[in-house]
Amino acid sequence: MVSSSFKLATFLFLAITSQAALTRTIPQEQQKNELEQAINNATPPAPLSDDAIINSTLHSLYAIGNNTELTKCEKCTTRLTLGKSLALTRPDLIPQIWSEWCIGEGKTSASTCKSTYNRNTVVSSNTGTNFANMLTLMDVTSLDAEYYCYYKESGACALPETPDFDISHLWPEKPEKAYVAPEPSNETFNVLHISDFHIELDYTVGAEANCSLSMCCTPHSQNKLDVPEGYNFEEALGLNDDEVSGLNYYDLQQGDDGKWTKGEWIGANKSVWEPAYAFGHYECDAPEILINSSLHSIADFQSANNLTFDFSIFTGDLVDHDELKYTGYQMTVDSEEIVFRDIKQKLQDIPVYAVMGNHDTFPYGEIASEKSGFSNMFDWNAELMAEMWYDFEWLDAEEAQLVRTHYTGFSVTTKRGLKVISLNSNCWYMKNHYLYANMTRDPDQFGQFEFLIDELVESEANDQRVWIIWHIPVSTSETLPIPAKIWTDIIERFSPYTIAAMFNGHTHRDEFSLF
Repeated sequence: MVSSSFKLATFLFLAITSQAALTRTIPQEQQKNELEQAINNATPPAPLSDDAIINSTLHSLYAIGNNTELTKCEKCTTRLTLGKSLALTRPDLIPQIWSEWCIGEGKTSASTCKSTYNRNTVVSSNTGTNFANMLTLMDVTSLDAEYYCYYKESGACALPETPDFDISHLWPEKPEKAYVAPEPSNETFNVLHISDFHIELDYTVGAEANCSLSMCCTPHSQNKLDVPEGYNFEEALGLNDDEVSGLNYYDLQQGDDGKWTKGEWIGANKSVWEPAYAFGHYECDAPEILINSSLHSIADFQSANNLTFDFSIFTGDLVDHDELKYTGYQMTVDSEEIVFRDIKQKLQDIPVYAVMGNHDTFPYGEIASEKSGFSNMFDWNAELMAEMWYDFEWLDAEEAQLVRTHYTGFSVTTKRGLKVISLNSNCWYMKNHYLYANMTRDPDQFGQFEFLIDELVESEANDQRVWIIWHIPVSTSETLPIPAKIWTDIIERFSPYTIAAMFNGHTHRDEFSLF
């Protein structure tokens, strides 16, 4: 028994079933009177204290783990069943209980346990609140639990066979013309594709870039090994006097003309193996100076080669890869605002059509649909993007409203008639807790696929070519199987006549996938 209300429900159920067993011997009116009297006279058990509920649930969790007759999969699904029963009455206790269980069980490091199960706050991107919300929505007797245990519990359950969804009712029969791509016009134009800037707001010149603990190039990065006595980083890195006197270890300031001037020498302290350069380091995310320098070089390249871009696409990930305990709400907002501001400043009048990456949410990777009842936790991001992209004149008012409706999903038609459809891949990202609920009953809980199909049907009827942009490629294992199957059906239906190309980010590689 995990709560007083559960105890009472069980008591009433037993009382009712006991009376039902007497239906053959006791007159109906007498049954009714005796049942009402039993219920009226029943004394509900005293409410359990929070400590009692916590201790009882922890005891049950440890008992599940110690049960040698249960498989790993059965242990995982049984824990979810226990969590579901508690989530319906006391979801507020789940983050504390599961954090303590995770640490006590030695499931992962204490830090990872806290990041996974502690309640999220505005200063910490823990995901325990989302885990509790997921349990209230999840059908633990369905594939929801098996998918969760495969993806979230290191393969505790086998990956279920993907259900064969048929969504063909959402589109008309494929016309004969749609089986062949249109003849190319031989007209070319330029589009700028940028992605995965991952700004590191606390990037620190001279901090440890060769780190083994935490995010590199930050105030909290370090190498677990101490540097040898007498270690000189200038000699170790092969830097001569000219290189050291350059910009790499100075506090740099950017002028109105976009050029950088050096200020105070920063260098590195004695505990650093390899100090972070001013313009970034391969093992670190990007300081703002590197993003600005990159954008500045794009503008210079345009000017030098007399090029114009019709538009630009940004395929996601503005926020860095730091540990969740260092990723706060305000840091997420600041990262998004700063990067898009810098893009606007450097590219000026070039329209930018963007998507949100898995790092561009708070908490990390999470987003809930309106149907879930928890969308109010995430509406701020859609509002922020809609306002910013409208203010920068990248979208008009109607398109900005679509951003609000579809969690940054929208479509635009460029001056050449090409349609660009932007979608939020967090709506099918494996780390999003909210996707492990109603996976088979409602695989399009965000309405993104229906929105996409409607746009493609319209474009097909108008002989319009379409580009689709989103962040996480469908071809990666990070896209859940059910939406991946739906995606491939959509691509097959609307290629090659309507869908001309699709662009993603996320992998940090220059690559392509062939379906």
